[in-house]
Amino acid sequence: MLKALRSKLAVKIIAGIVGSLLIFAVLSSLIGYSAFEVALEERYADTGYRIGRLAAQIVDADNLDAYLDADYRQTDEYKIAMRRLDNVTQRMNAAFIYILQPVDDEWKEVRFLFETVNDNYELSPYLPGHVRESASEEYSLKYGLIYDGKSEEECVFRSARQTTTGAHVSSLVPVKNSDGDVVGVLCVQLQMVELGPARAKFLKEIALAALVMIALVALAYGWSIRRTVAKPIRRIASETVRFSRDNELPEVSLTDSIKGEDEIKLLAMHVDKMEYAIKNYTENLKTVTSQKDRMEGELNVASGIQQGIIPNTFPPFPERDEFSLYAHMTPAKEVGGDFYDFFFIDDDHLGLVIADVSGKGAPAALFMMATKIMVKNRAQLGGTPAEVLADVNQQLCEGNYENMFVTAWLGILEVSTGVLTTANAGHEYPAICHADGTFEFFKDKHGFVLGGMSGTKYREEVLTLQPGDTLFVYTDGVTEAADRDLHLFGTERLLETLNVSPHAAPEELLGNMAASIHSFANGMEQADDITMLALQYHGQVNHLRTLRIDATQENLTEVSAWIEEMLQILDIPMKEQMQIQLAAEEIYINVANYAYAPGVGPVVIRIGYDMDRHAVKLAFVDQGMPYDPLAKEDPDTTLSAEDREIGGLGIFLVKKTMDNVHYVRSNHSNILTFEKLIDRTDDPIEV
Repeated sequence: MLKALRSKLAVKIIAGIVGSLLIFAVLSSLIGYSAFEVALEERYADTGYRIGRLAAQIVDADNLDAYLDADYRQTDEYKIAMRRLDNVTQRMNAAFIYILQPVDDEWKEVRFLFETVNDNYELSPYLPGHVRESASEEYSLKYGLIYDGKSEEECVFRSARQTTTGAHVSSLVPVKNSDGDVVGVLCVQLQMVELGPARAKFLKEIALAALVMIALVALAYGWSIRRTVAKPIRRIASETVRFSRDNELPEVSLTDSIKGEDEIKLLAMHVDKMEYAIKNYTENLKTVTSQKDRMEGELNVASGIQQGIIPNTFPPFPERDEFSLYAHMTPAKEVGGDFYDFFFIDDDHLGLVIADVSGKGAPAALFMMATKIMVKNRAQLGGTPAEVLADVNQQLCEGNYENMFVTAWLGILEVSTGVLTTANAGHEYPAICHADGTFEFFKDKHGFVLGGMSGTKYREEVLTLQPGDTLFVYTDGVTEAADRDLHLFGTERLLETLNVSPHAAPEELLGNMAASIHSFANGMEQADDITMLALQYHGQVNHLRTLRIDATQENLTEVSAWIEEMLQILDIPMKEQMQIQLAAEEIYINVANYAYAPGVGPVVIRIGYDMDRHAVKLAFVDQGMPYDPLAKEDPDTTLSAEDREIGGLGIFLVKKTMDNVHYVRSNHSNILTFEKLIDRTDDPIEV
């Protein structure tokens, strides 16, 4: 039972969170305890200074050497001073109060002029004139600082392990005569009796608070993860396996049984549609040949559904200029088992996936869709590629009665640095082309296929992409493409094709590969899906700055100030600055008014400069309702203001003043970009 519990995705996520909270609690406790101990020591030292200054006023500093004279110690003046000092010692609960003078210049030995001892401690005072070695080099140094007039107060802390008299602090102050000269060092020793109990109380309270916090967070997060992620995914995975085995529609559809409006709900809807289409197809397959057209139509619907969940809008992230990305899949049948995906985990981390499900046709397509959503959702929860593949493998193994499996390659690219972390579950080796070289295989360490064996762990590889480097990943349908003589395309021909134009853009690179496969096959129908993905890394060459802000009219001033600052950094001429500002304000106000109405949501604004074309580029990205401001027909400016239809004039001015304006709906986001070409003939920019 314990082994089964450890294999659950929710348990693993919660265990990771609890572990992180425990580490945080320990570090916080250590920092808090250190600050607490320092504060307590400072309080003891400050108390010692005040006692020492009081005691120094009682001493006759002008006649201090007389304290060594036995006859003087019999005088009333001396006895009164000693009684007062002893009274201070008892009332202030000091362990010792004593005055020292040096025997040598380095304070290696000291002479006691007097010493009072608290009655609460079983200690004996040194007689006046007693000479002994300094307790340590630290004491010698600080005695010297006080006696030489370089410091007005010093203290020495000793823990219980460093002394036989218990943990204490010795506060040192100077004894000055009427001329202001230092004639001795007065020391007040206070036993730190509160340290032990206070330390135990502090550690007990902080440990209790940490355990309560961790328990509450684990319970809340565990409930949320199990309800919103683990349970729905398990339900979908079980349903895909059940349907592939029984080929019967469920009594309650996934769409009705799974709540929410996220990607999991979307997957449930697509699986329901796919099951319905497949169910109709298999039933129609039993009918007469005259119904063949209908069956083919339903398969086309299934194929459309499958294609609909694979991203196919390119460029997928037009507001990002740090990389170029293109992918393509050609199913061998109406529905395939290959898939690719790419998505941002956060603003600086891009997930890249390519995978191949065992088998073909509808079961493989269902298994493919479930795997795709699992990988994306798990990656967006956070974690390394190896952790993501391990958790997805565990989910696929549960209820996998048909023994289906998936080969997969997963990479997470840190866009700002080019660091690419990858994990491989039995998939093909990726190919890498560096900016100054040609394509070659990156032979990473393979793990076992997903869905093949419960508890499988995966290893990671880390490489850094430099500007100009290109990554190419693919499924075995590429290398196993066959000609009419059943010869395979192979890995050598794959590298040869890539290296015909190794530094081509991703779309051209995949086009060259598809053309080469088509020419090689010479009309031979392929038995496997052909899927490819290429990414070319550009780095931060043209990217300048990003602003993320709530899209409200009140924030317009901050947005305008930020854009003005960026344009001044780029040394944009004032005329173009004003045009760009007006265009940016118009687009921002559109987002603020319409994107999230009547609510409020974030907008991401990116600004960059294309050095080759001398163009300023701005991108506005929001996740509001789909809205294309460029689709509205341009107003007829030849009409008077009274006759002209209201609205659209601002966007019209943006299109007229900017050199290129573009809108796309991608990854649930509205992305509107515009460019302004800058005349640098007489005033080239220096970056």
